[in-house]
Amino acid sequence: MFLLIAVIVIIIGVLIFLFCTGPTEKKVNQEIKNANFCSTLDDCVDIGGSCPFGCTILINKNEETRIRDLISEYYKNKIGLGTCVYDCLQLKGITCVDNKCVPQN
Repeated sequence: MFLLIAVIVIIIGVLIFLFCTGPTEKKVNQEIKNANFCSTLDDCVDIGGSCPFGCTILINKNEETRIRDLISEYYKNKIGLGTCVYDCLQLKGITCVDNKCVPQN
């Protein structure tokens, strides 16, 4: 009986570790938002889309590696992620407006 309880506790611990480590979706979205700043158009880069973070991720070019790594870390321990269905338009370009990188219309 003790062995069974110990095994159950270990399994629960492993599951908690798998699902509670790494950045949350909310944290990644906040970091993407924080990384979206510019002084000129040359500051902006589109690192592509990534479910569940949208069709395009526009950020400052100096933040590209950090945000890519954060997104990779988000996916690292995720099991059974939902499916994202986007109806994405092709990005025509990027511009810097009010110190934010935004898609051109």
